[in-house]
Parts: sequence; structure tokens; C-alpha cells
Amino acid sequence: MDSALLAQLDRLKVQGLAAPDVTTLEISLARHQLAKQYQVLNEEVDSVYQVKDLTFQFEGEDVITRLYYPTKEDLKSNTMMIYLHGGGWSFGDYQTHDGISRSFAHLSNIPVATISYALAPEKKFPYQHRQITYVIEQLIQILQQQNSSAPPQLIFLGDSAGANLALSIWQNYLSTQLQSYFAGMVLFYGVYTSGMQTYSWQTIGDGRYGLSSTAMQWYWSAFLETSEQMDQASPILANLNNLPPIWLMVGDLDPLIDDTTQLAHQLHIAKVKHACHILSGYPHGFLRFCNQLPAIRDVIMQAGKNAQQMLKGTFI
Repeated sequence: MDSALLAQLDRLKVQGLAAPDVTTLEISLARHQLAKQYQVLNEEVDSVYQVKDLTFQFEGEDVITRLYYPTKEDLKSNTMMIYLHGGGWSFGDYQTHDGISRSFAHLSNIPVATISYALAPEKKFPYQHRQITYVIEQLIQILQQQNSSAPPQLIFLGDSAGANLALSIWQNYLSTQLQSYFAGMVLFYGVYTSGMQTYSWQTIGDGRYGLSSTAMQWYWSAFLETSEQMDQASPILANLNNLPPIWLMVGDLDPLIDDTTQLAHQLHIAKVKHACHILSGYPHGFLRFCNQLPAIRDVIMQAGKNAQQMLKGTFI
């Protein structure tokens, strides 16, 4: 593991802020502990021109979406990254992932909308898919109001469970018209299949680098109503044809690495423009150290450059 990352993990451990064990800790306590960890990680964040919180109503419940505008000119932009955060569908919100959202807006120079979608197990699959689709429709209306002279251009940005949601929502929940607004996707260490029989799960799925197969099974059971839904929630098994360009990133110490490389292989077969990058010495969930580690900031800058190319139609 990267030595700088190890130092950060040791610092959190000394402060009693190591990642909670979701399989043993009551979920409200686990969420509280995770929020405290992110509070420390978000003590020094990137600045942007404006941050705006919007509240949408979906089926009688509030959905808070936080908008990040890098510059004043972006207030009239027709482009936006739609960020779906990670956390096993059960953890995280617009506050915990504020630092990551700011970094992507600041370093990519693209406005970011972070959707604080409903969490499992309180809400189960596919509630999140329907809810996020509704919010995307509202965000498109906002972009059209900001800039009526050009059609909206969107980039799906997702990490871990958020990457799963982004790909699955595009495949199964967006109309052809909504799909046409997406210039591409930027996906980090995603959960693309429910299966855990891959080589990476078998060799490093014991939790030595953070994520364990036991925890992953807990996340799936919290998210799904029935085991029969596992295939429905595995985007690698759905139609991969006609997807927009996709930029993939995963660490080589992540048991989900084979999910990413297998997806890249399937995208190649489907003739979808894509790029797949592996970050040496990093495990699952490394984006949360975007305010501490220059290597992660470099990765975000690289992702931002590729997102800009997608928006310009020059990706690969």
C-alpha cells in the first residue's frame, strides 16, 4: 500500500476514526462514525465560486442536491457532472462527500451536482434508481434555464455503489432523450456485478485492504429485497451497447478490481469508447483522501481532463 495513504489511515486510527465494521455495528452508529471520519477529512477543502443546496420532492420525501459552481461564468453553463457517491448504497450524503465534490468541481472546472439519494436498508432497490432519474430531470430543467442557447451536457460521475447506480440508471431508467444529454461517464472502483467469485475477491477479499467479501454481502442484503434482484442490479449483465464514452479507474489493492477489468473487456466487445486505469498501491475508497494526498488530486485532474474531452467529443 502507498506509504502516504498508510500514514493517513494510521492518523485516522489514532483518532478513533477508522472505518466502522458495518457487519457488527448498528447502522446509525456506523453512519455516525463514518460522518466523523469525513468531517476530519473535509477540514480543508477546495474552494469554488458558489455552492447551492436544492431540495426536490420525490414521492413525499426530500432529496437534497448540492450544486458546485467552479466560477461565476458556470452559473450560465449548460454542462454538469452528476455525482453519485459511494458507501454501499447505505452510507454517505452531500455533507460527507462535500470534499470529493468540491475537488471534482475545482480540478475539472465543471459544475457538479451531488445527489443525496435515499439510503438502504430504509429504501430498497430500485427506489434509488427512480429517485435519481427524477432528480436528473429536474437538473436538466435548471440547465435549460441557465443556458437556453445550447442543449444540456452531462457527465455521470460515480464511485463504488455510486458507479453501479450511474451505469445501471443509464441502461435501464433513462429515456432515449435523457440518455442523449450524457456525453460520458467517469466511474471509480464500481460494483458492476453481484458475484464474488472473481480472482481478486478470492485473493484480497478478506478485508486486509479495507473492503471484505463479508461487508460486500452485507451491502447487497441491505440494498436488495430478494436475491433474485442481484442480476437486475448488476449492470455488467445488462445491455452495454450504445453507451456513451466511459473512463474507468480502480486501485490494484481493491477486491473489486476484476469488476472493472471485466467491464472494460465487455465494453471493448460492445465497441464502446472507454479507457481503464489501475492505480498502484491503492485500495477501495481512495477518493476520500482527495484533500490529503497529491496522488489522488492528480487522479481527479486526470478524470476531469477526460470529462472535458467527452464534453468536446474528443475522448479517445
